[in-house]
Amino acid sequence: MTIKVRSAYMDGDIEHPAAYEAAIRARIKANASKTRRKDWFAKHPDAQRLWDWLYGHGEFEDKFNDRGDSVNPNPLRNGMFSGDFGGTLLEMREAIMEWGGLTDKQTDLVRRALARAEERVANANKRREERIAADRATSQHVGTVGERREFTLTVGKVFSFEGIYGTTYINICKDADGNVIVYKGSNGYEEGETLTVKATVKAHDEREGVAQTLIARPKVM
Repeated sequence: MTIKVRSAYMDGDIEHPAAYEAAIRARIKANASKTRRKDWFAKHPDAQRLWDWLYGHGEFEDKFNDRGDSVNPNPLRNGMFSGDFGGTLLEMREAIMEWGGLTDKQTDLVRRALARAEERVANANKRREERIAADRATSQHVGTVGERREFTLTVGKVFSFEGIYGTTYINICKDADGNVIVYKGSNGYEEGETLTVKATVKAHDEREGVAQTLIARPKVM
């Protein structure tokens, strides 16, 4: 579509006619974008939710700490710009910025991508609940608080975060009996490896109904 603009500069009243015409065209485009966005929202009841998902707003917003660091990325947006839909979703964001909304076909594509993400998260949550239920049934506290003893551990998940004293690692392990043993400190072990350490039983704790034994100052044997 060609936009015809007739303005005062045609009579010699505007000092910079090219810039003036560009501003007029931008204003026309912005108004058209607002109209298309309004029409998109009116036609598709879930348009706001799709918008929020693409841009990380509302229910899809990450959680941040006082320093502005993301501490809990929203699982429904984790990896959304990679894989089968990744590049296309980026194009959809650009289309919204450019045109104010999406076509019916584009809207359905984003809707299906969100449904796939929700299914992935639901399956992950189900597996997690099953794992926690199994741990509740098997894990018991090991040793006595203050005791220094040997542990043969298989490292499960390892998490890390940065603090004023450097990197802290949280190693979630299990012994041969399925007891959950947790070490939090400056050492991060390899996920999946099995190692024997001598460590002090720091505390007996419980998380989500799972008995955990916290250890300190582990020394690999």
